Order: sequence, then C-alpha cells, then structure tokens
Amino acid sequence: MSDFVSINDTIPYPPGEWDRPLGNNGAGALENYIQRKKYKDVPYFLLLPQPLDSWYDKNYFGRVDPVQNGIVVKKGGDFGSLLRQVKTTRGDVFVLNFVELAFRELKQHMATAVAAGAVANEGSFYSDVSPSAGFYDYDKDAQDFKEVLRRSYSVRLKKNPVKFKKVVDFKSYVEYLLDFYDTKQAPGPITLSGYTVSPLSTPLMSGMVIDLVPEDFSKDIIKVTKYMKDPNFRYFARAARKYGFYIDRNAP
Repeated sequence: MSDFVSINDTIPYPPGEWDRPLGNNGAGALENYIQRKKYKDVPYFLLLPQPLDSWYDKNYFGRVDPVQNGIVVKKGGDFGSLLRQVKTTRGDVFVLNFVELAFRELKQHMATAVAAGAVANEGSFYSDVSPSAGFYDYDKDAQDFKEVLRRSYSVRLKKNPVKFKKVVDFKSYVEYLLDFYDTKQAPGPITLSGYTVSPLSTPLMSGMVIDLVPEDFSKDIIKVTKYMKDPNFRYFARAARKYGFYIDRNAP
C-alpha cells in the first residue's frame, strides 16, 4: 500500500476523504454525483497496470466485436470443448478454455509468492482467490425477455382493433412490430445481439470474466477499504496483468 502515499499529491481531495468514497445506488442524486465523481477521479491504480473501466469506457468488454456489434459464445457443435471448469470450492464455475489456463497459472504464481514470503499469507483476500462465478448461460434470460416482448406487443395490438385486424401474416406482423419500436415504447431489444449490448445482459456471458466474490460492488467504500487496501492487492493487480487479466476498476 506504499504506492497510495503518492495519491495525495495528484488529486483535489484531502487525506482521509479520497479513500472513503460513499457513492452507492441508494444515495440521493446530488450526493451520489459528488461521491461517484470522487471515485472516478481518484487514481486508485496509480503505478499499476491500467484497469478495465466497465462503467465509463469498456461497458461491453467481451460482448462486442471491433466494430461494436454484439457477440456471444456460439452454442452447438463443439461448444462443450470451448469451456473448461475452474477448480473452486464454490460450485461449478466454467470459463473459456484459455481463460481457465491463464487463471490456473495466476493462482500458482500467487501460491509461489505466498510460499516465498513475497506477499502476506494471512489477512488478505488475494493470497488464495477462488472463483464464485464464470460463464453465465444467456439462453434462458434471452428467451424470457423475448416472451416479455411478445406479450407487450400482443397487448399493444389488441388495444388497437384496426391494426389488430390488419395483422394477417408474417409480413404485417413484422411491419407493426417495427412500428412498435419506432414509438420507443418497446421494453427492449429484439435480437440476441441487441440483448447482448443492453443493460439486461451480464459481462459473465462472455466466458472471459471471472468473479472472485459475490460482492455488492454498487457501494464504492467496499471497493476501496476491503479490496484496494488489501495488503496483497497491488501485487495481485500486477500479477493478474502478467497472465492476461484486467482488474475491473468498478469491481476489484
């Protein structure tokens, strides 16, 4: 944590305030703006590898291609061979096969560092991390949403007898469905790719994300006091990048 001393010279917040951001989803709008801005402005990753910013920059990292089209892990065929189980005590956790290999090497690196006394063995979350979640199968959620959309569209048609009577084939059904979207009243995206780049999706559906703990990261104070101030955090952040991982700045 010695790197944190340098932060005092780089931010417009006094000591004792910059490391206590109080933003959370339940706070009032003005207070939350002030506190969220504090968390955004403070260089918590000073002298560390650049983290992934899933709030303000890489919102859909792993879920979009280079031109920002929504993408998902392809089902069918050799889908099973794409995933590999991560050893954990918290149930079945699967990720893409190359992610599992990299994580296994990262865990071994941390175990070696602990054995050598290079990092703290006790009192640190990062000395022996164990995944709590990996690949999330998006099928059911996507299908459930399609059903919500179908019902919403059906209700809209039935409220307009004139249009309802004109829906006699697939072409007319699609025509009025597109009209429904033009009104901006549809509950959300209609395609899987659209679903992927919507707030309804989860980063876990990419197969490239590993959650280390089922934490409520809507509370900024937890991120700083419980994780970033962990005695092994800064070592772990550097080791993670060595093995190809980004630390999510908003869920460290």
